[in-house]
Amino acid sequence: MRVFRNVASALSLLLGLAVASCGVQSEPREYARCAPASLEARDAIAAQLARHGAGKRAKDLPEIMSIIADDVQVFPGEGTVIRGRTALESIYRGLLLEIRFDSLTYAPGEVRDCGGVLVELGEARGGITQAKAAPTHIAIRYLHLWERATDGRWLLALAMDQPLTP
Repeated sequence: MRVFRNVASALSLLLGLAVASCGVQSEPREYARCAPASLEARDAIAAQLARHGAGKRAKDLPEIMSIIADDVQVFPGEGTVIRGRTALESIYRGLLLEIRFDSLTYAPGEVRDCGGVLVELGEARGGITQAKAAPTHIAIRYLHLWERATDGRWLLALAMDQPLTP
């Protein structure tokens, strides 16, 4: 990612956030130095996520991809890493043929400003239906890193998620 000077600092921050989100009481040093994001930034992230969710529900690939940075990295679990907007778009193109996002919504939680990068912890919930299958309810907790584009919009640069247990 362009904003972090090296991979080690980004991984340190993410590892600390992952530990903190699992219930450990201490925050990593890097995250503790991050200030709460401005109301403007929080509202912008909420609007981007609403747009992304609406795009998924409408099967509108350009709308889905409108919040994604070119150099995005997505960690969907099980050791998988999706690198780059083009790779992610290809995956969504295939998913939209097989899955209907019936009621997926995002709920941004805490948003911190870490020197121009926004770190957002939130949850997504809703119903999805796979081809020839009954509807399924999903609930995930996610961590997003957002970076500001040259046009002023916040773009999703990194995403990690984990299913919430019932």
